[in-house]
Amino acid sequence: MSNIIEDSSKIIPEIYGDGLKPAVQSAGGILQLIPRAIRAAMLPFEKWIRTREYNMKEVERLLAAKLEGISPDEIVPPEPHIAIPALDALSYSMDSEQLREMYANLLARAMTSSSKDLVHPGFVDTIKQMTPLDASNMKYIDSSHALAKLRLFLFYGGYVERFPNIFYANPENSDYATQATSISNLSRLGLLTISYENSLVKEKFYAPFDSFEMYQKLIFEAPPPEVVAKYTSPSDDGRFIRVEMVRGYCTITPFGEDFRKVCIL
Repeated sequence: MSNIIEDSSKIIPEIYGDGLKPAVQSAGGILQLIPRAIRAAMLPFEKWIRTREYNMKEVERLLAAKLEGISPDEIVPPEPHIAIPALDALSYSMDSEQLREMYANLLARAMTSSSKDLVHPGFVDTIKQMTPLDASNMKYIDSSHALAKLRLFLFYGGYVERFPNIFYANPENSDYATQATSISNLSRLGLLTISYENSLVKEKFYAPFDSFEMYQKLIFEAPPPEVVAKYTSPSDDGRFIRVEMVRGYCTITPFGEDFRKVCIL
């Protein structure tokens, strides 16, 4: 038995040395490449760290401008659970004017004794989940604002809805798709509520929706009554026969109102 063990001890290194040697060498080569790959992947972040140090100096200048008219007696230390994440987020948001301004406004309010109680800790995470367009829209939306969506009525009697949250208000962006996404996101964040149960009283608020390009296109494509009367086959069931503009509105929530007072206005 001892001979077998001795022989095995000699064979195992041979197998490892001969059979696995190429694989081990290959793995060793890969291991040597990994640090290089990591360094290459981290280069942008090294630049970010250096830039961040510069940006923190810019933050000081921003806050000095925001607090210029405030009495030194009113300037107080902000709450750490608000200031630390806000400062961190602001340091890498300097390239976006809208986001930069929101973080700076938040910090300035948090450092002012008369307004610090308005600053909710959730505001920092809210800004983190906003795009510059979201910030811009919050500036232009009044307490309530008109929305619309299209409803396509089908031959069999049902309907489907398309193009939700058509929104007009912001002169800085007129692209429907990005606006619809922005309004949905602001609702998701609890800044807005959306309703299609009722509409705003004044008709003029909905006048711009009549010229919505897809609405006009679908009106043109809708079949006339004499064509609909000839529908008989099962394949006709899914055809739309009429389009309607459904009116709704969005309203700023209490959380959204405080957010505007602190971060935007």
